[in-house]
Formats: sequence, C-alpha cells, structure tokens
Amino acid sequence: MLGPQKGYIDILDEALIEKKKQEQSEPQRFNPLRPSSAGYCERALGYAYNEYLGNAQYPPEEINPDSIRLLELGHSIEYSFIKQLQYTKLFQIKYKQQAVTFVQLDEKTLIEGSIDLCLYFEEHRCIADVKSKGTRFSWYRGDSWEQTDADITEWSSVKRVNDRLYWIEDLDLFLKQCNDPWMADNFYQLNLYACTDFMKERGVDHAVLFYYEKNKSRLREIRFKPSDDVAKKTTNKFIKIHSKVIAKDVDVLKRESELGSVRCSYCRFASVCRPGIDSQKAYFETWPERENPIDVIDEAIIKACNLIKGNSRFIEANEVLETQITIWMEQNKIKKMRLPDGEVYECKFLKTPKPHLELRRSK
Repeated sequence: MLGPQKGYIDILDEALIEKKKQEQSEPQRFNPLRPSSAGYCERALGYAYNEYLGNAQYPPEEINPDSIRLLELGHSIEYSFIKQLQYTKLFQIKYKQQAVTFVQLDEKTLIEGSIDLCLYFEEHRCIADVKSKGTRFSWYRGDSWEQTDADITEWSSVKRVNDRLYWIEDLDLFLKQCNDPWMADNFYQLNLYACTDFMKERGVDHAVLFYYEKNKSRLREIRFKPSDDVAKKTTNKFIKIHSKVIAKDVDVLKRESELGSVRCSYCRFASVCRPGIDSQKAYFETWPERENPIDVIDEAIIKACNLIKGNSRFIEANEVLETQITIWMEQNKIKKMRLPDGEVYECKFLKTPKPHLELRRSK
C-alpha cells in the first residue's frame, strides 16, 4: 500500500481526539448556564456549573470524532442557510451573532448568549435560529423526519399551515405536549432570546426555528409566539442553580430526567447523580418484554438486513447498516425482530468496550 500505513481518516480522528483532550484539560471558558442548555436537567446543570466554578471535577465527556465532525457541520449548515436567505431580498437580516444578556447572577456573573439572526419586515420582526437534523428509520412513516411531521400535527398546541410551516400560539402548552427533549431544548433557547429587553426594544413579535434535514436537504419552519412566563421559569432555574452551587448544595437540585429515560441514560453525570446505578441498563430495561420476535414489514429494514447477509466480507459496510438497524430498533423499542424469510435478529446491550447496542442473530 502506498502512502502512510495508517488511514488518512485514522490520522484525522487521532488529531481530533488529541485536540478535544487538550480542550478538556483546560479550564472551561463558557458558562454552562446559557440559553442552549435552558431545557437541560436541573441537577445535571448544577454539576456542570459546579465544575465550571472549579469546585469539582467529574468524568469527562466521551470523545467521539464523528460527533465533533457533526457539530462543525452544523455551523456550516447554519452559515449556508443564512446566506441563502439573503437571496430573497424581501427582508433585512440583522443582528447575526449578536450577544444579548438575560440575568445577572451576582456582581461578576452575567448570563448571555449570541443569537443566529433576526428577520425584519415592514410590519413584523422575528428572531430566528437554524438547527440541523439527521434522520432515522421510522416504524410507520418513510423516515423520522416524516414521523415528526405526523406527530406534531396531532398536538393541539400546533397548527399546520402547510407541508413545511407550523404555528404555535401557546408555547407553554407545546412544551408540555412535546415528547422530544432535544426539540424542546430548541424552543427554550430561542424563547429566552426572544424575551430579552434587547429584542423587545426592537419590536420583535415572533420567533422561528428553521430545521434543515441533512440527508435530503429538506426544510421545516416552526414559528411561535414568545412566552415571558416560560422565559421567567428558565431564568429562575438558572438563579436557583447558581445559588445552590455557591452554597455547595448541588445534590438538592431536582432530577428532571427520570431514571430509564433516554436523556438520563446518556447523561455525562449519571454515575455521580445516581451512584451504583447503571442508567443505560435502566433505559434498556424500559423496553417492553416480548418473548416472541416482532415481524418486520419495514422495507428499508428488510433491505438493510439482506445487505448485511450479502456483504459478509465488507465489515465497514456492515457496521454502518447495523448502526442504522439498531437505531431503528431502539427508537421503536424492539428487542427482537423476524424477517420475512424467517431469520431472527436481536438487539443486545453491551457494556464493553463501551456501552452500546449490537445487532446479533437470534432464534
């Protein structure tokens, strides 16, 4: 083989891991009490803030080169989308990456963040944020993007205007109905920005989240009316966390993510919050017990399984397919499935070399 004996991607991954390790060894530059974390568990934020103040050191976040690449790709997608908005020439784009403040915690600590952009019309002004999303298999729709469209339409808090536009009048009700904690995070964050004095002084009357789907470049627009009540609850939460951490009472903060939930299972602070409890195992055990395998009718899953059987020599291709299948099984909480040809596959939870789901032949 010509060239380096390592793969170029392996060299890249090593560099990314080393860069991340260096960042983890340095004092944190950014306060974890910020708009993007507004929807996070109160207790988890307390641990993160305690570490930020230098009072403790917790197990570091797992380093995954793919996640690093994914985060950087999100920034590029945001830049590209805002650039495309400028092509319309129908509205002004203002305050890109404008820093705004929310609450003063003490004489030295100010909570602030940077908005993505504002759109100015003659009669209306909105604050906007751009989010990118991947897609997964869906049990009853083409994929998880279409499944989200179907799910949110059923919520009384959401009005579907057309195939890509949704309106939310009552944000508080929406957040109670939303069963996706990561989606809820987006609304807590943008609402906090929208309710600042900076935005109110400039006549911003609504907010909009633009979702960009990375697989097929589909777009979704969700507008909502900002809620001062929701924003006040968020700032009060930050104030409470600050006061309890300063008083060294982190463990009295509320656990807002229940044991067995997907959010708790992948929380960096799970072992500190619930010593001696395997949170990922607890999540896996919430899947319904089924003695018999579930018959699969999803054509995409059947095709993926058949490809695995036909690609036995292509390990890398199999790993990609198996990841897609286990994600689909996890999403639908299916432990064991049977294909039309009678073959059975099982989704197993393994602890080594790191906690993960693995697809295995079964009976």
